[in-house]
Amino acid sequence: MTSEYLKHVRSLERLHELIEDDPATGGKEAVERLVNDIEAISEKISRDAEKVMVRIHAEAEAAGAKLTAEAKEAVGRLKKDAARAAAGIIREAQTGGDERSSAVAANKILQQADKSIAAFNQRAEDSARKITEHAEFAAFNFQRVAEAVAQDLTRVGSEAVSKVAEAGKEAAAKFPAAAAEDRQDEAVKDAQLAAAKIIKRLAQAAENVNRAAAKAAGKLQKASEEAVLSLQKTSAEASASIRRAIGEANKEILEVTESAIMEMAGEGEVEFFDLGPLKERWAKKE
Repeated sequence: MTSEYLKHVRSLERLHELIEDDPATGGKEAVERLVNDIEAISEKISRDAEKVMVRIHAEAEAAGAKLTAEAKEAVGRLKKDAARAAAGIIREAQTGGDERSSAVAANKILQQADKSIAAFNQRAEDSARKITEHAEFAAFNFQRVAEAVAQDLTRVGSEAVSKVAEAGKEAAAKFPAAAAEDRQDEAVKDAQLAAAKIIKRLAQAAENVNRAAAKAAGKLQKASEEAVLSLQKTSAEASASIRRAIGEANKEILEVTESAIMEMAGEGEVEFFDLGPLKERWAKKE
């Protein structure tokens, strides 16, 4: 990024010959070129800042979409596992068990599933909102850095242009329209001094703008990396929270299922029911 900024500044060196040949005209051209180059640098910084803003929002959108998909899949598994457990109890009753007790037990499982899923969905919504809010906060902070960088560059650029313009005006006052070949020795010497002054001011201006552009690029790069990394951290924390919530919901449904089976058939009958999916997913919680 920095090299693209600096190539604008380095192009000013091509003005040296023109300035030496005609300080007044060259000084005027130097100011115009310097203004154009500073504008080009400012526009480049603005475009780079806009790209970072787009990336921040894209990162947040992708993280939110991933979180939503993960939550949807988890809810589907919770419903399926709860329905399987409830169906197992109903089937047991049909082979000789107490159908009323089985229905009550199955209903407890499904009610707990609804309760756990509602709590899980709320947690997923909170996590998604947290990602969105953090993205807005990150974008706001980055925008402040970008604005400060632009202001610094504008200030440095204005000072640089002013100094070059001042030297150019002095040259124009001394050599308004004189051709180089018509000057006397003393006038030629004065013209050379005026040209040297403009070139020196131009070199100083280029160096100042050079440093300001490099500093701006560095600040934008650092702010960009910090914004994206902080957003990625928030997204990772949100995903981890969702995975923990999945495990907690599975545990709640498993506990209610085991309790319902014990109330219906006795503690010794729990092992005969297919609770594998619930136990497996609870064991894998994060």
